[in-house]
Amino acid sequence: MDISRVMTKRVQAFLDIANDESYDAVWFARGGYGSCRVVEAIMCGLTESSKQKGYVGYSDAGMLLAALYRSGFYDWDSPTLGMTPATRLCLRALRMTRPTQVAPSA
Repeated sequence: MDISRVMTKRVQAFLDIANDESYDAVWFARGGYGSCRVVEAIMCGLTESSKQKGYVGYSDAGMLLAALYRSGFYDWDSPTLGMTPATRLCLRALRMTRPTQVAPSA
């Protein structure tokens, strides 16, 4: 498969969720391998509604999280999903800063 097509799909998938007002947060469930390849396209495609949510991740997603932070977005460094003490702490922080219910999706 052509790598540019894969990256285009990743960008669009991220933007679909980030720009959707019905989500309160985006939590990277796995490492964000390749985020350095898509960060510019993602940052250019974010709308005003994407600034109203939190972004949670760690590891390879750091490049994207740094760009979000630099642009004034709300983000946290946290391990990938799994009910660890750090994950519980992050969920608690999301609930305190976002009054709506926040939980990882299945």
